[in-house]
Amino acid sequence: MFDINQLDQKKVFTKSMDPSLSSLKELYDDGDLITNPDYQREFVYTDKESSSLIESLLLGIPIPTVYLCEENDETYSVIDGQQRITSFVKYLKNEFALTKLKVLRDLNGKLFKELDGPFQKKLKNSTIHAICLCKESQELKYEIFARLNLGSKHLNSQEIRNCIYRGSFNNMLNDLAKDTKNLPELFSKSKSKNDNRKAYQERILRFFALRDYANYGSSISKTLNTYMSKHQNDTDEELKQMKDLFKGTIDIIKQVLGENAFSAVSVDNETYINKFSPSVYDSIMIPFSYFNKNALMRHSDEIREKIDNIRKNNIEYRGYSEKSTASKSCVIGRIQIIFDAIYSCMSDDDMNGSKRLFSLETKQQLWHEGYICPYCHNEILSIDDAEVDHIIAFSKGGETTIDNAQLLHKYCNRVKSANDEDWDLSLIHISEPTRLQLIS
Repeated sequence: MFDINQLDQKKVFTKSMDPSLSSLKELYDDGDLITNPDYQREFVYTDKESSSLIESLLLGIPIPTVYLCEENDETYSVIDGQQRITSFVKYLKNEFALTKLKVLRDLNGKLFKELDGPFQKKLKNSTIHAICLCKESQELKYEIFARLNLGSKHLNSQEIRNCIYRGSFNNMLNDLAKDTKNLPELFSKSKSKNDNRKAYQERILRFFALRDYANYGSSISKTLNTYMSKHQNDTDEELKQMKDLFKGTIDIIKQVLGENAFSAVSVDNETYINKFSPSVYDSIMIPFSYFNKNALMRHSDEIREKIDNIRKNNIEYRGYSEKSTASKSCVIGRIQIIFDAIYSCMSDDDMNGSKRLFSLETKQQLWHEGYICPYCHNEILSIDDAEVDHIIAFSKGGETTIDNAQLLHKYCNRVKSANDEDWDLSLIHISEPTRLQLIS
């Protein structure tokens, strides 16, 4: 990750410019002004916000400085000021009419071409101050963008990550947000179905970052940042596995639970409402991703009924999903409840036979007070909280014998198994499903 002090150790070459609105439009029309480089968010200003900017110019109110970067091909990209510049260009191109002006009210409803001559001339000749990063320093444009916007209330967290953690993983998030066919139906529970603030990308990131839920701390934001930093430049092979996992999980959830899979529940607990719930999303996506798709389909009716009952009637689950939802106990708790519900629907055939499973006698032989889980290095407080795991994985030739056995917390065993290269449902070693006792 970029060291913020690096900027202070490099010479930054800049030049000042004061382009007119007409010259900005001309640069834009000629393809020489790039307002949406890859690190920028989409244009999100409303017509009202853009109109207010136009009114400010007409009234002679100073507009904040914008920052540009001179590229090698002699074009200019916008580092900061995208919303302002795009608003000006769009208005000069007659793409919206002025609206809700508070001072120049007579101009409301007018396109640029409908303004009187003096107003048109005033706008075209108006200038905005720009600081341009010269070609010699263009490699710093991403860091300068981050510095300018980290404290900005107009950028949300994922838009900041989109800049700071640029790389193959971020590109994959953008691809999944754009190309996964069921996302609009499952994710868009508000009036607008446009994902123009990186909301889809953050939800996809959330899925990957929370899959290792046994090791979750206490901050969703920190967890997402850490995960993006760690996976910033993952290989094509790693990204393909992630893509397949996410798309496969979304697809099976849509088939089993339908369009309300991630919806919030009404106050009376009777119906699903048109509102996306991040906590419900966590609790559904992560458990589903740990099970074989064919097994999930075979038991789809039972799974659907159990999860529907949990979401509407399980007080413990509702508590984990509605209050202090980012706390460790709530994150682990809601995921584990759904995981246990799905697991309880599975048969021995779904577990691919019993050769992989250790006996209860082996578990009792291994157990003793003070036993430390090799995965999380915390004490296993009760034998009921433990599962027997192969030290050398069964899939890699490990035998189901006591010499190749160790105890892990239940959720540690499941997360460890899920991280194995050839993980499938049959690698979960659960002798009898019991509720998770959380470790504080």
